[in-house]
Amino acid sequence: MNNQLYEQNFNLWRESIIEQIKEHRFNDIDWEHLLIELEDMRKSDKWSFISQLLNYSKIRLPHQTTTSR
Repeated sequence: MNNQLYEQNFNLWRESIIEQIKEHRFNDIDWEHLLIELEDMRKSDKWSFISQLLNYSKIRLPHQTTTSR
């Protein structure tokens, strides 16, 4: 389905990818086209896009603390 959506309605496809990431449905993501889009982006745009994806999915890196003894 995502393959057809990508071909027919890019904006809807993009929103679908965002929702799948938000819902942690990683197996449903159209990775083939997502990677194509990432490869076509300029470097600065890639980081902006990745940052937005991380914000949408609310993925947070665990806060690591170091303690000295």
